[in-house]
Amino acid sequence: MFSLIRYSYKTLTLSEHCTLTLLGLDGAGKSCFANSVRMLFGMEGAERIFPTTGQAIAKGYPKPRLPGIPRKIEFSIVDVSGKPGYRKFWVQQYKSTHGIVWLVDTSSAGQARWEESARELHKVLLDKKLDNTMVCIVGSKMDLSSSGETSQGKSSPRISDSQMIQELASVFGVEEISRTHLCKVALSKCPVTPTRETHQGPEDVLLWVAQNLVSTDPRVMMRKDFIEAHKNDPDEDI
Repeated sequence: MFSLIRYSYKTLTLSEHCTLTLLGLDGAGKSCFANSVRMLFGMEGAERIFPTTGQAIAKGYPKPRLPGIPRKIEFSIVDVSGKPGYRKFWVQQYKSTHGIVWLVDTSSAGQARWEESARELHKVLLDKKLDNTMVCIVGSKMDLSSSGETSQGKSSPRISDSQMIQELASVFGVEEISRTHLCKVALSKCPVTPTRETHQGPEDVLLWVAQNLVSTDPRVMMRKDFIEAHKNDPDEDI
């Protein structure tokens, strides 16, 4: 009942906040994705984000406003280092995040680490503090994906976007994740200087998140209640 009342209030006030945490192995393209979001949508609160040795945050409203979304949504994008020595700090973000954006390097070199990345993602999602979070698995660096090699090391022509999505879904166990989380697979390019003409990915991810955020899906509302209940908790001890 409380969630439904709050949902009605949010709809009337036309404003909401959403925190997304970018995770994945080192070199997966998290900082590039964060910069693309920040620059494409005019997000404020951070200078250009470089590959992180800790964490960096960008914050702001998508500009122009996301199509079909009935209210303004302020996004906080938290980029956390994927280096092995820093992964223990990921847990500090769990209680406050609405969704995990898991970046996966789709270049030939990156595909060799897919199994490792999938294991890390499933390990992360075992934490009860991430119950009911949205999970978006983003295949990054699509512009760097070379032709002639798949994740199994077989020679083949460059695969299509739809084939890449199917392959990611299979390796990362999206069917299993979807039993407990809202889950999506998306693709993203990672140009050095992203523009609306050269970049793809962040718009689709933010729109998918926003559509779920303003929905009455019980998992989303339970997640909002959890974040509200723990917003004043102290940071996790590491």
